[in-house]
Amino acid sequence: MSFFLLDEDRCLNYNYKRTECHNCRNICPRQCWDESGQAWPERCDGCGLCQAVCPVDAIGVAGILPATWASLIADPADTVHLSCRRKGSGPWPCLGFLNARDLVALALTRPTQPPRDIFIYFAGCRQCNPAIANHLEKELAAANSFLAHYGKPCIREEMQPPPPAEETRLLSRRSFFGSLLETGVATVRNVIWAEENPVPLPKAQDRAKILSGLKYHEPDEVSQSVFPVVGIDGECLACSLCAKVCPTGSLTATDYEQRMELRHNPLLCTGCGLCTAHCPTACLVLAAAGPAREHTLRVQEYPLCNECGKPFKPAGQQLTCFDCLLKGRESIFGP
Repeated sequence: MSFFLLDEDRCLNYNYKRTECHNCRNICPRQCWDESGQAWPERCDGCGLCQAVCPVDAIGVAGILPATWASLIADPADTVHLSCRRKGSGPWPCLGFLNARDLVALALTRPTQPPRDIFIYFAGCRQCNPAIANHLEKELAAANSFLAHYGKPCIREEMQPPPPAEETRLLSRRSFFGSLLETGVATVRNVIWAEENPVPLPKAQDRAKILSGLKYHEPDEVSQSVFPVVGIDGECLACSLCAKVCPTGSLTATDYEQRMELRHNPLLCTGCGLCTAHCPTACLVLAAAGPAREHTLRVQEYPLCNECGKPFKPAGQQLTCFDCLLKGRESIFGP
């Protein structure tokens, strides 16, 4: 059985030659990824740490399923307890898949209602897998620093495992297979398929929906380190290539005929680095901290064509507008 799945259509290393991402390899405590990028699923214990640090949601882990994640996002309860099923009563095999951005999003899922009380139990991780405990401790501290700055209740760590809820109590092996006999064949097939074929979670999309309507302070707010912040340091060509390659919509470019406005929303940024890797003048900088508000990075005038003198929207470091390029082609090859 494979404990994790890599979606090569999403993975940065499989799709962008200018980008190298080794987050999964660097954090994995069981060396499931080697230096060449080769994956060894048979070594995996399903901790989910690779899923937590993947900037493009390209990794799925068995037992951490989209339906369970969606139910947590939509949970109307005033109190939520986060725990794994190894040491607690939660629905996940491990909590390693969570990061600070996820915790902030979970704490802010009800912007028009009183905030929820969220508790997380990972004391048992210190005996089960210390790497998980260290990861969650760091991510919880970052999330709570962010929430405290905006006057939101912090997520509290529980030192004892939460009591099992009636609807999520684990079944015994006999009860489990007995219940399967009462279900249809299709349902059984879906259960087996879900367990043996991990699916990446759409966490970035869900965070974007939750955080898009959040109101923040004015531009002089203090910096934070949960959401990466992009800055410009150097010459911008107004090519908007950074916005075109951004997988989350954190960077957007608006065309105003003679100029381009580039805006950045850190709340949607995952720090994948595609924008900085593809900028033709290397003027983009990915900072570790900064204000978490949508803002204008640059209003840049379009360059003037060296043939006709008119402003045009370039593709990279191009000096001649497309109309003049086509005219030159026609003069050589004919209309």
